[in-house]
Amino acid sequence: MKVANFFYDGYTQQGFINAATRLHEELRFTFRPAMVEERSRLVEAAGQFKPDAYDRHVAAFLAQKIITWDLVDGSNRALAISSANLLRLHPELFVKLHRIVVGWIASDVDPLWSADAKDDLVEDEYLAAICGQMVGAAREERIEKN
Repeated sequence: MKVANFFYDGYTQQGFINAATRLHEELRFTFRPAMVEERSRLVEAAGQFKPDAYDRHVAAFLAQKIITWDLVDGSNRALAISSANLLRLHPELFVKLHRIVVGWIASDVDPLWSADAKDDLVEDEYLAAICGQMVGAAREERIEKN
């Protein structure tokens, strides 16, 4: 019988964003995915705030959801996960990070991930496609079944 030394809650997820040529480098991170109600509140806020205020709102939200990241400054020093630092990301990186955390899109596949982690991502994307739902909702259903 296999005994678990560590109880993984299935909620903290690994994330990865591929580098975009001439735009930004890759980013590895772990995060707590947004739940359905949180996504709904963000959508509602988008209609209430001016665009710059909404960006600040999203940055504050992401700062609470991102657990770790490998983001460094020009001197290769680790940058703290904060609203201020999130707002200084390349705009394309900020948008993709936001969309991954809220579950609108899947993370890119990190070549360093285990086969199991890659399989989970493929399963989430497949379920989302056949059920006509967002990746985050498919992930929530898969986790609830486990």
